[in-house]
Amino acid sequence: MELLSARDMRPIRSRVPRQREAKRVILKASITSVILLSIAFIITYSVILTYVSNKVPLMRHQDGSSADKHKSGKRTKLIARPVGIVNRGNVLKFVKSDIVKWNVKDYDDAKSDKPKCAKESKIVILITSAPQNTVRRNSIRETWCKASNFNLVVAPWQCVFLIGYNQKLQESIQEEMKQHSDILLGSYEDSYRNLTIKIMHGLDWVSQACPTEYALKTDDDVYVNTELLSKLVSNVTAKDNIYLGLVMHTLSRLQVIRQPFSKWYVSYDQYPDKYYPPYAIGLGYLLSIDVVHKVVVASQQIPPFANEDAYVGVLVDQVDVAPIRSGRFTLTSSGLRTCNLRYLVVVHHVIGEEQHKLFDMNQEAWRTCGDDTSVADSWL
Repeated sequence: MELLSARDMRPIRSRVPRQREAKRVILKASITSVILLSIAFIITYSVILTYVSNKVPLMRHQDGSSADKHKSGKRTKLIARPVGIVNRGNVLKFVKSDIVKWNVKDYDDAKSDKPKCAKESKIVILITSAPQNTVRRNSIRETWCKASNFNLVVAPWQCVFLIGYNQKLQESIQEEMKQHSDILLGSYEDSYRNLTIKIMHGLDWVSQACPTEYALKTDDDVYVNTELLSKLVSNVTAKDNIYLGLVMHTLSRLQVIRQPFSKWYVSYDQYPDKYYPPYAIGLGYLLSIDVVHKVVVASQQIPPFANEDAYVGVLVDQVDVAPIRSGRFTLTSSGLRTCNLRYLVVVHHVIGEEQHKLFDMNQEAWRTCGDDTSVADSWL
């Protein structure tokens, strides 16, 4: 066999790097093309999404105009008049009709016993609770809800726990209801997405069966300073049109969540505007009984969506009541000092035995933090 010389091998060797270089050029060109196509797709998608969002029809006002502005909640004293409603013509209004679109009474468990209304109380405290949260409910019963802890035979408040249906725990819930008579049981499935129905079920019970002066809505992971709450409502002179709490009023917090994977997802069919009206967040808000009556009636025209505090805010907005902001509602118990509990009415994220800790701090605050009678003069 005749061997190739080194000179004859040179053309073969020189082809290899040229082929590799060509492959690299092709690869770079492919990557660049993919990047450019991706950028073009993102830009096109964003333009289309913006166009579609702007074209989605909104509910119309009664005067025919659409809404993109909202009144803002005000922080004020309840001893003065509640904040007036500003620019009502720019606020979304649902079209009213005589047709009942839904009725919360359909979700009542007709077979279960109802709580007994303590008619001598001024405040019904509605507490949302899950069926399995027995420890939380007992902690509340043993602390801020218990009249004897305040040397009272009868408290000026009444606690009612709102619970939905749970097949596995239904028997134990029935036993708890018989023992305490403070549970309002609904026929709806107990779930986060049904929380709006749970709240409206409680408000309907207050409106129909226990129309005391006020209703305070809260959760079973909240500490309520009931002694201060009672003093504050006693000092209120204007007792109508009260909707008070930690009010969300910036557009970034009021924007409706449209992502289907979110637990706060609300479709355009359920609520067609881009923003909710200002509303008090669900850790706690106070309603005067006239507002309770009004929102229960208004709810028949506006089917529920899965954002309970925003839904109640929409109902309150529809009956022309302005929210009142108060600094006495706080999102966390972290970092609180004892004397803070001479001022705060509602404290969020307090679970189980932490209720006992805060109750003890609260009692110490009344004993050691001075006799400032002005602390209960207003909701500021």
